[in-house]
Amino acid sequence: RKGKKMGAKIVKYGTLFLDSKPVAPGSFFTGKAVSIGNTCSGKELEWVIVGSILVATRNICLHISWADLNTAGFVYGTLICIDNRPYLCRCMTGSEWDTILDTLGDDNNLWHWTEEYSWFQEEYKTNHSRLVRGFYSARRRDPVGFLARSGTVGFRPVLEPLGALASLSEELIGSTVKLWGPRKAAIEGQLVGLDDYDVTLDTLE
Repeated sequence: RKGKKMGAKIVKYGTLFLDSKPVAPGSFFTGKAVSIGNTCSGKELEWVIVGSILVATRNICLHISWADLNTAGFVYGTLICIDNRPYLCRCMTGSEWDTILDTLGDDNNLWHWTEEYSWFQEEYKTNHSRLVRGFYSARRRDPVGFLARSGTVGFRPVLEPLGALASLSEELIGSTVKLWGPRKAAIEGQLVGLDDYDVTLDTLE
């Protein structure tokens, strides 16, 4: 389906940080720390609200490899906070992107895909390549080596809103809690005990 569809709601929220410094969207990765944090005036990120999630209108960071994003936890999902609100921040899957385009259209004025690829979660053809989409069309699929850095390949994140965050304490023993880990993994169970080194859950099967 071609063209921009009506009803796309855009919000400006959060800021990209490289080496702990706020930078403008579309900045080149410096090879060190990458994160998304509190909103800084003039450097806001743009998101399209799609159901319960927020999808970046463009690549927020270029010249960053799939491996760089995976190291930072951004491929499958990592917990971040923006203006005191918690989110799971991750790359999209290919099927998720197609569904979004079916819903809102593929207009470049909305998604800014022309002459830029975005990283996706999936392996593509070989374990040395990962899926990228964009450049010539929003739905185009190509493989790029997972270690490759290019000024035309970048990170288009998704934000999944989470419930309020709570610090683990002995007062929560006996309560059901959800803990987030790497690769978008969440473990839910009854908190049995905790100390300075370990958290013990009775997981829900």
